[in-house]
Amino acid sequence: MSIFRASAVLRDARLFLAMLLLSLTLPLVQANACTCYWRGPFLSVFRDAPLVVRGKVLRHNAGQHPSMDVQVLEILVGGVLDSGLRIQMGDGLHCRPEAKNFPVGSEWILAINGPGSKPGNGLAISYCGEYWLRVDGAEVVGSIDGHQDEVKRLSLSKLSEQMRYPAFQSELRGTVGDGKRFRQSFGPGFEFVLEPSPAGWEIVVREQGRDENLARLTPPPSLCAQSTGNRSLACCRCPGILPSLL
Repeated sequence: MSIFRASAVLRDARLFLAMLLLSLTLPLVQANACTCYWRGPFLSVFRDAPLVVRGKVLRHNAGQHPSMDVQVLEILVGGVLDSGLRIQMGDGLHCRPEAKNFPVGSEWILAINGPGSKPGNGLAISYCGEYWLRVDGAEVVGSIDGHQDEVKRLSLSKLSEQMRYPAFQSELRGTVGDGKRFRQSFGPGFEFVLEPSPAGWEIVVREQGRDENLARLTPPPSLCAQSTGNRSLACCRCPGILPSLL
């Protein structure tokens, strides 16, 4: 009888010790693991990253600091001097996706060194937002502009266009005299111009570094002007890639 009681006490002691060790271990794991809030879909967060490329995964590098080697196929934002990149991946401590989610041979749009990636002196991908999209043929797949688990498809050409011409609104105010030109910068690298003509003015919108008149690509906005020596200008909402000009 006494032997039974001793065995029970020993068993209870071992159980208590195991539970104590587990309770001491769990907080350390939770403290070391990275947690962050989801910043948004790709088109909302890619500008937080200094480098965006289309690349092909060449190999995975295991070890204490996992990484993957990527061949750069196209540079969409920023610049690199080499056609090959080594990107740090998830190690259980940093806010990065695991390399296994990026199979060797697959192609991706990668927004590199975004908030949360903590790359140090190297390159890394953050999972604190949709900083990657899978390339499937001539399309990309992932959370492009919706919720975290909302998977969509979009052509590569459309994605490039939306990255280049993000949606925004601007307000331009000023006066212009008869036969005079009006110019004002707006948005990310655009210029609004009123070119004088015999009938009044032609609306011109140019992007820095390009001579093409982007206003010709969309229906023209309405121009409200008084017939006085110095005409007050106020442009109404413009469709297409042009912003709202008020």
